[in-house]
Order: sequence, then C-alpha cells, then structure tokens
Amino acid sequence: MVKTIKNFRDLFGKSGADGGMVSGLIMAYFIFCSLFITLRILIFGSDTSVSVVEYIFSSLPEILALFVLLYMILKSDLKLFYRQFSLFDKIIALYILTNVVYGTILAHDLKLSIYGFRLTYLPMVFYFIVRMWHPSEMEKYEKLIRKISMWSLTLAIAGLLIYFIFTDFYDYMMAKGNFVEMEYFVRRMGSLFWTPVMFASLMTICGLYFYYKALQKGKWIHYLFFGIIWSCLFLTISRGAIISFFFGLVLLAILMKNWRDFVKSILVMAFVIFCFWMLDKVVTNILAFIFDSAWDTLSMKRGMTRVELWIHAWNDFLNRPMGYGLGMAGHVAARFFGRYSTKAATFSTDGYYLKMLNETGVWGLFSYLILMGTYVVQSVKYLRKHQTDFYLFLFVIILVVAVQNIVSNVNDFYLISSLIWIVIGISQNIYLSWHNEQN
Repeated sequence: MVKTIKNFRDLFGKSGADGGMVSGLIMAYFIFCSLFITLRILIFGSDTSVSVVEYIFSSLPEILALFVLLYMILKSDLKLFYRQFSLFDKIIALYILTNVVYGTILAHDLKLSIYGFRLTYLPMVFYFIVRMWHPSEMEKYEKLIRKISMWSLTLAIAGLLIYFIFTDFYDYMMAKGNFVEMEYFVRRMGSLFWTPVMFASLMTICGLYFYYKALQKGKWIHYLFFGIIWSCLFLTISRGAIISFFFGLVLLAILMKNWRDFVKSILVMAFVIFCFWMLDKVVTNILAFIFDSAWDTLSMKRGMTRVELWIHAWNDFLNRPMGYGLGMAGHVAARFFGRYSTKAATFSTDGYYLKMLNETGVWGLFSYLILMGTYVVQSVKYLRKHQTDFYLFLFVIILVVAVQNIVSNVNDFYLISSLIWIVIGISQNIYLSWHNEQN
C-alpha cells in the first residue's frame, strides 16, 4: 500500500510543492468555478439536483478542490510550510472539527449538514493547500494574488459587456436560472455570477488589490484597472461591499502612509460616477439610496429589511443559544425551510456572526472569534517588526471581510470563501517564515 502511494506520488514529481503547478491548479479552480454557475444553468437550469448526473456535475467545484488538496498532500508528504504544524493550524483544525461534529449532531439532518459543510468548511481546504505550498521565492504568493485579480478584472469586463451590450443574454440567463430581477433604480450587475452580492465581494477584494498597487507604484494602468472594477462595484449597488471597500481604501492609505494616491483614487471613482451620471441622471438617486439605506441600517431603524432579519436572527439565538445545527442556519436553512420555520434559523442570511450563533451557538461564534483574534494578533506582531506592503494588503483584506461579515455572510459566498482562506494561508506562511528567522 505504501509503495503504491509512493509510486502514485512520483507521478507528480519530487517532494515539495513549488510555485508553477500549484498556482496553476489554484487558478484553474478559480477560472472553472467562475464559469461554473453559467454552465450549470445552461445545461441543467437552477433547480436542485435530482439525478445522479446532476449531483456529480454540481459537485465538480468540490471535486476539483479536493483534487488540488490531494495533489498537495502527495507533493509535500503532508508537511506544512517549514514542516511545522503551527498554533494557528491547530486552532483552525480544532475550529473545523468541533463545529462540524457538534453541528452535525445538533442538526439531526445529515443531508443539510453536508450542504452546510460544503458551504462553510470545505473551502477552508485552501488554507491547508497554501500551507503545504512552499515555493522557492516568497514573491510567488503575490503573483498568485495578481493572477486572481487579473482574472477578476476579466470578469468585471465581461460584466460590463453583458450589462450594457449583451442585454438579451442577461435576460435569457435571468429566465433560464429563475432569478428574481434585482433592481435599485437600475439593474444590479452580477456578471457571470448572476447575483450582485457575491460579485460585489469579489470586486471589493480585487479592487483593493489594484488600489494597493496604485499606492505602491502609482502607475496609470493600476488606476485604469481600479476604475473598471469600481464601475462594476458601483453598479452592483451592494451597500455592504461598497462601505467595506471605502473602509479598505482609508485603512490602506493610513497604513501605507500615501494620501496623495488615495486622493487620486477617489478622483477616479468620482470620474466613473460622473460618467454614469451623464448616461443616466438616476445615479443621483442611487447615491442617495446607498447613503440613506446605510444610515438607516446602522441606526437600526425598524422596517429596514436587514434590520428585521437581524432582530429575527437574534431572537432565534435567544430561543436556542446552543444553535440549530450545521446546515440549519444561513443560506442553507433559507433554501430548505419556510421563512418562519421553527426547525431552522432562516433569517441569518445577512450577517455571518449571527449565522454562526444560530448554527453552532455560543461555541460557534466564540471559536471563530478566537481564530480571527489569533490571526490579528500574529499579524500586528509581524507588522510591528517587519512591515511589508504585501502583508499589509493581505491583513487589510481580512479586516475588510470582517467588517462586511457584519451585514453579509461573506465567508459562505461561493468562491469568495476560498479566496479568503487562501489569503489567510499566505499570511500564515509569511508570518512563520519571519518567525522562524527570528528564532
């Protein structure tokens, strides 16, 4: 058996997963998953899978993720970066194990627990994939993020083309996928995700990458890419993503001490809005709606949809402080249960922290906060001694996601969750590299 595994491993080359193949597999995963929703709708529609073929096809993203994990295991002999199972690795492993086991027992519904696992915990394999990746040059980590950002820019351009030119294709996909037309004065852009909220989260992360490069180098091409992605983010009219984006802009400018290029970026954003305003004066109403809605939500004004969801989700927590179980909260619960079901917490779709409270109760949120608290402490420790622009960018991305998680379940968003754990994995590798050098 051992010899068979060794022979199979030799197909992938020598032990030690280096840059090219690993980043290539991760990029293949991102490209495929970006196109997968469209392929799924065109081939099978958007209904829940019923046949074996549909189940297998719908599982292709997970199968590909597990293939990448298997490749890394065979290449690295299960050795994490620097052959060290770090404190943070142990915290993540404990977080996954306890919440999955406890949540599954609590749910009493294996099918929904599997759905919940796929949504929240399976994407975390990318943290361990990155931890087992030890390229010869640390710059390969940034090259991977740049590739993902460039692919996201491609999706942004595709979104603009669909939005302004290929409107018939948009209408066809809306009908084929049985999507509810989402409008706030105008259509909300979703690109090939066909939903604005997930697309907005991707634009937030990758828009901040080009902004970070603009702060770092000040090249016009980065401002151009930044403007393209901002135009898409604005047209999603996703208030949580937009506010989190502004938070990231300010925080990066503070940490990188570059207010000149911050002002340039704001001017680019203003120019984009002005161009949209020249096309349609309704842009004024959109801006007013974003500001008014954000303020009403922050002030917890009754009657606001998100505020009402928070109140119901909090009441669900008070009714079951130990949680409803894995797959019995958030988007999975909303998909399989009626709105006012007493068996699941169907209102926890607009706030990841409330979703954790509803799913695995006090332990779920506490364990997640311990995990993220450890990440923040390690990052601050690293940045105080060895400040680098790239690590600053990674750190800000996780803080931006933490802010957006107040109003959205970003950690459960298709594909976005995988990117989040890749960012955290890269951060841990950089931190451990520095920590080991110090010791």
